[in-house]
Amino acid sequence: TAPECPKNTVKVWDGFSFMYMSGNENAHYQDLGSAGSCLRTFSTMPYLYCSLNKQCRFASRNDQSYWLTTDVSPPMNMQAIRGKDLERYVSRCSVCESDTTMMAVHSQDTENVDCPQDWTAAWTGYSFLQYTGAGKSGGGTDLSSPGSCMESFRASPFMECNSRGKCDFFHNAYSFWLSTIAEDLQFANPVQMVAKAGDLNTHISRCKVCRRNASCFSTIEEVEGDDDDVSEEQVVPMMKDAQPVLMKDSQPL
Repeated sequence: TAPECPKNTVKVWDGFSFMYMSGNENAHYQDLGSAGSCLRTFSTMPYLYCSLNKQCRFASRNDQSYWLTTDVSPPMNMQAIRGKDLERYVSRCSVCESDTTMMAVHSQDTENVDCPQDWTAAWTGYSFLQYTGAGKSGGGTDLSSPGSCMESFRASPFMECNSRGKCDFFHNAYSFWLSTIAEDLQFANPVQMVAKAGDLNTHISRCKVCRRNASCFSTIEEVEGDDDDVSEEQVVPMMKDAQPVLMKDSQPL
């Protein structure tokens, strides 16, 4: 099911977590913290292409779409996923409206980072940077965006789908995460290492999505006349920086 919105936000719609597309060997990605990455309906091929001859073609090329996945493990037989089986693998999302700014902060450590003063925590997670798929395609998320703070960590958090109705986890698909950096090693030469299953989380930076408190922006309109005549409608809090905020779901349907 789609995730609940954080406290003090309102759900606008929910859908499926669309990461990016690759058409004509060119990639176009969506910031996972933007409303555009939450499509209301799912299709392995959610777009078509048009040309100067006044024709548009659907599912007639070898293009790809990429979707954030749930924490369900890939099939053991490594076969492509299709049909109703896809429902278990495609992450759900909710677009949530906030009347104040929301942003992600990153610790570059395994310890959770605190929100700045006058900001309240919405959720904690792992610092997600970038992803690449077929060829040179891929994308990333601004580190200040809520989409860069994934609630759960998985080495393969997305899958590739095509116009034949199939989706799969491929070995040439990579995810990039902000790493932990010890303070006394900031300017030292990086030491090569390989983190394996069971030890991965100890090298991934933690993050927190923070929402600015509305009280920071509230103002009371000046009201002429007797204070006794002030009605509830006349005293209006003024809020700035209203923006949609996306919360990703990492649980299976």
